[in-house]
Amino acid sequence: MGILDSLVDPFFKKDEEGRTLYFPWGNSGSAIVIDSDETERKIRKFLKLTFLAIFVAFIVFVNLFEGWWALTIIPVYLVWFYVGIRILTKDLPRSPEKLYVSEMRLKQAQTIGWFWIGLWALTIIFMFWGAIWHFTEGTQSYWGIFLLAASIFLLVFLFRLARLKLQLSKNAKN
Repeated sequence: MGILDSLVDPFFKKDEEGRTLYFPWGNSGSAIVIDSDETERKIRKFLKLTFLAIFVAFIVFVNLFEGWWALTIIPVYLVWFYVGIRILTKDLPRSPEKLYVSEMRLKQAQTIGWFWIGLWALTIIFMFWGAIWHFTEGTQSYWGIFLLAASIFLLVFLFRLARLKLQLSKNAKN
């Protein structure tokens, strides 16, 4: 499975009755009971395209407009996501079932491949390098602070994800 699957899968789970539940707001908010495989496929496709579009838009905005202008895509993303999910899940029933962060992490560790973990690690190295460059050579030191904070956050996240993936593969061997 790819990187987009590892971003989307944690928001879905099966309940005790075998129904597929979708949690649009992760571990906060209620679940939506998916009525068919077709509806699930449409939601997954929408989420993957949305994640890909937000990533590309952020890269384009950072390179074209520099600085904090890239953050202007966040409200656009939130409106797009809210409206898109409302349209796709209109008239679907809700479930009181909860989704826990530990379930989301486990699902993500199951779906992400080692290639993507390695690529994330390489990205973090470049982010550290960018932070150092902004502190020593750049005129916008706030970007250095942002890159350093993002690098540390991603490093901790990636370390925990890799550790969980190793535990899963170790348990599968036993």
